[in-house]
Amino acid sequence: MNLNYFYKLSLAFVLHFGNLNAQTITCDNFKIKHFIADSININTMQMGIEFQANTNQMVGYPYIPVITDCMGDTIAKGQMFYFGQIGNTTQDYPVELIKSNYCEPLNVTFIYLNENRTDTCKFIFGNSAKYIRPSYQLFEVFPNPTTGEFTLEFKDNIRKHHVELFDFMGSKVFSSFFDGSMFNVKLPELPSGQYILRADGTAKILIID
Repeated sequence: MNLNYFYKLSLAFVLHFGNLNAQTITCDNFKIKHFIADSININTMQMGIEFQANTNQMVGYPYIPVITDCMGDTIAKGQMFYFGQIGNTTQDYPVELIKSNYCEPLNVTFIYLNENRTDTCKFIFGNSAKYIRPSYQLFEVFPNPTTGEFTLEFKDNIRKHHVELFDFMGSKVFSSFFDGSMFNVKLPELPSGQYILRADGTAKILIID
């Protein structure tokens, strides 16, 4: 099939489907649900956006072009990734993290195609004056590389920590909760290579020899 024809057909479908009660769709129909680290790419964050509308409504080509922090600095950028979002769903939008050291609240720009026009929304997300530290300030892991047993040391006052390990295909190979600011982790037998170690939503590369 001709790709140009397929693109035009797809766009026509979005415009037609989005026309169903399209006048009722505004920025108030969208709500940010979360802002979390990607399980595969440590430089990518996922921002979940809920579309509060009927399931027969749809917006086309939604994406987040930019996110700035409380100081006005750009911390993440995104691009078109999805064909559309249907009402009564929550969708994760990937953005590339430019600055891991930032403060909340975040200012989020969200763009979508509604009917035959492009709508731009501005959202504020996060707690006022909350400061997010990069992972190297949140915890240390040693030794790294490791043979499968290592120590995690946290630099905050949280007593319970969720630790996960993913291979580079995105499969979770370990998950557990630990108490305290420093503790030993013993992994199951795993192939040598690089893994993504996530702890409390932040991530580091762990090398297993």
